[in-house]
Amino acid sequence: MDTEANPVKKIALRLTRVIVTTLISVLPATAQTASSALPQAQVTFYSHGVTALGGLPGHNPGAFKGRIFDEDHQLAFMEPGHFVTFNLAPGLHTFSATWWTAKHAKSGAHVLLNLVADQQYFIETMVLNSGFMFSNVNLFIKEVTCEGALQDNVRNKPLEPTHLRPDGVPLAVATTAFPQCP
Repeated sequence: MDTEANPVKKIALRLTRVIVTTLISVLPATAQTASSALPQAQVTFYSHGVTALGGLPGHNPGAFKGRIFDEDHQLAFMEPGHFVTFNLAPGLHTFSATWWTAKHAKSGAHVLLNLVADQQYFIETMVLNSGFMFSNVNLFIKEVTCEGALQDNVRNKPLEPTHLRPDGVPLAVATTAFPQCP
């Protein structure tokens, strides 16, 4: 029986198309809402402020200016003396800090963390110089305690939204003050 000759089949076919189209458009939004409702971990990244001797042997770490990645997803462009917090899914994450000129996470410093829901994590990004006159400058990224992070961030400011990257925008936590310890 041909659908053109049978009006009932013609209506059924149209109705099926409408239902399928509606499901295709609604399911991604439903999945996104469900995933954002799941418990998240909060991860705060920060960079030290600029100082005259920062990063030199025997002195405090130097200011980091560069890109922050979660795996291959660039979250933000970090500026010296700033911090930014993200809500991230629990599980294993490889975070990277790269020079501002680098386009990919592979070339940077890395730290692997297994995030637990409803926990707060603090990640310090820094530059250290182990040579003479900046001949051996290295990036470092590491997890620190909340107390250590608070001590490092007395004067730091929230990262401006313009420094968030498309992958980081929906994950960023809007705040005006550095997170407090539980």
